[in-house]
Amino acid sequence: MRVGIAGIGGRVGRLLVEEVRAAGLDLSGGTTRKVQDVVSPYPLFTDIAELAALSDVMIDFTHADTVCGNARVLAQAGVGWVLGTTGLSAEQQAAVDEAARQIGVVHAANFSPGVTLVQRLAR
Repeated sequence: MRVGIAGIGGRVGRLLVEEVRAAGLDLSGGTTRKVQDVVSPYPLFTDIAELAALSDVMIDFTHADTVCGNARVLAQAGVGWVLGTTGLSAEQQAAVDEAARQIGVVHAANFSPGVTLVQRLAR
């Protein structure tokens, strides 16, 4: 499976590189706002559409401002989406919901197992 990481230059993105490699998956590259500021042996892009063309699934830990555009691009490309971005507006959540009608989407506000357990127990 070819995995792209949107936000590869961030703290979580760098951790995800190691997790993808440890899982034996192919890292197709990542997106970053400033390619020149990130040192990576993997292809880097500023345009998520370019990365989507090389990926089967996208792990996205970017900013909420990118969600609507990423939703459209990934749905159009048919690329699965693991979204860890928090703080979505109603419009941004609607874009995620719309994408989920076309592609597989896993969206969690917090991927920490402990926090997720506490949230479920609180319900």
